[in-house]
Amino acid sequence: MRVAIVGAGGQVGSALLRYFANAAGIHAVGICRSRVSAARLLLEGREVRVGSVTQESSARTLLSDADVIINCALPQGGPAQTAKENRALENGLCAGAAGRTLIHLSSVAVYGSPIVAQRVNFCKPRPTSRYGREKLCSERHLLRLARRFSVKCSIVRLGHVYGPGLHWSRALCDLVAEPDFMLPFHGAKPSNAVYIDNVARALGQIMAGATDPGVYNLFDCPQTTWLDLLNMHSEAIGRNQVPMLSEEQNRDLARYCALLGGRSLLLQLAFETARWLRSLPASFVQGVPSLKELGELIMGRVRSERLEQRLKRWYWRATCSNEHALPSSDHVLWALISDAAPGPCLSYEAVPRTACLLALREWWESLFEPYGRVC
Repeated sequence: MRVAIVGAGGQVGSALLRYFANAAGIHAVGICRSRVSAARLLLEGREVRVGSVTQESSARTLLSDADVIINCALPQGGPAQTAKENRALENGLCAGAAGRTLIHLSSVAVYGSPIVAQRVNFCKPRPTSRYGREKLCSERHLLRLARRFSVKCSIVRLGHVYGPGLHWSRALCDLVAEPDFMLPFHGAKPSNAVYIDNVARALGQIMAGATDPGVYNLFDCPQTTWLDLLNMHSEAIGRNQVPMLSEEQNRDLARYCALLGGRSLLLQLAFETARWLRSLPASFVQGVPSLKELGELIMGRVRSERLEQRLKRWYWRATCSNEHALPSSDHVLWALISDAAPGPCLSYEAVPRTACLLALREWWESLFEPYGRVC
């Protein structure tokens, strides 16, 4: 089976390329946008093709011999630029994958932050960030194009991907090393996280035809709690287990989640405006982050890069001049208080916890070798 991984230069894409390159019966090829992103993979001896998938002609050439295409690409930029590049990427992917299997990696961010079980819907999610809205827009556009090009399309909403060298594991290691950090809700909340090798194993089920095309969540199987996940990282780096919030603090936090979680952008705007009025003289723009989200939503629809640049300059002048600006919410902390994401999950045989722990420990120790090494 020939597998093409689009966006192989990224963290998840490069890890999947390494995994499938060593899997029996699979010939994996990485697709990178530039020679810079491909250089590290070429040094590892991986097969890489350099080119753009945003144009249908080049996409057909790059993906012509692939049985399965896995899309890990994530164009980044302003709202207008990101929307434009994503639509072009999706058109190229479906044109290049016509009549074959396409696996698109979406995100649990489509459910919003924090995830509140009573207010979230699998079929009609309501993202609360620009990243989540763009991921949901990509899902819908790809599913429409898949029917047009006869593509067997599967949308996989990835949880928080952790593993050696990945951003989430770095963030969790920093968190357990933080002396003032305390875990909310006794760590009993589901993490909605997934180990990187479990991602590859689950995608293998789709590639083998064991799972019908559709939309799925992808988490550890079975789902890990935050207590399990943080204890694994604290053990890997030689730290004690993290302390817990008190019952009173948990009750206050639960009330806050019930009030804000899953609300529409306009209701968040009203809530944060009221909070700002109680904390004057903080900057209105910085104290109401959903105002920026609302602006980005509008700019994503208008798609005017010139207007976007002017507004961005105004925003930074407005926020950077205020020394009393309120900090924005940490996405890691939002995840710690979220409920389980709804909907069907991909099933697979998960990597044992001992193997995850060993890989994390080896990665952490490699960071402190006398002369270091590439991690």
